[in-house]
Amino acid sequence: MADTPDYEALRLGILALVNPDVPPQVTRFQAREALRQTSSATAGVSLFDKVDAYMKAQGGDALRAWEEVGVFVRTSPMVLALGQQLGLSDKQMDALFRTAGSISV
Repeated sequence: MADTPDYEALRLGILALVNPDVPPQVTRFQAREALRQTSSATAGVSLFDKVDAYMKAQGGDALRAWEEVGVFVRTSPMVLALGQQLGLSDKQMDALFRTAGSISV
């Protein structure tokens, strides 16, 4: 039986080649802190506040993923959907991942 290709690793590798300055994934802490540090179009509301409210409204698996996932992958369906929900362009999402990648504890 042939080995199954690791498509996720391949996708992350391609992303790193296309956009080498954008981390393909960030930790939960990094992602949530970057969202807290980024203002939304609504005065006094961070992107974290918007995402948190949206995910709580979704409930179920989406909420559990938001609250428990250890790593956010730039090209994951959840991250892409959140970017669309927030009205963020690909460049803005890349900037958010750059910010997140620069955060260390």
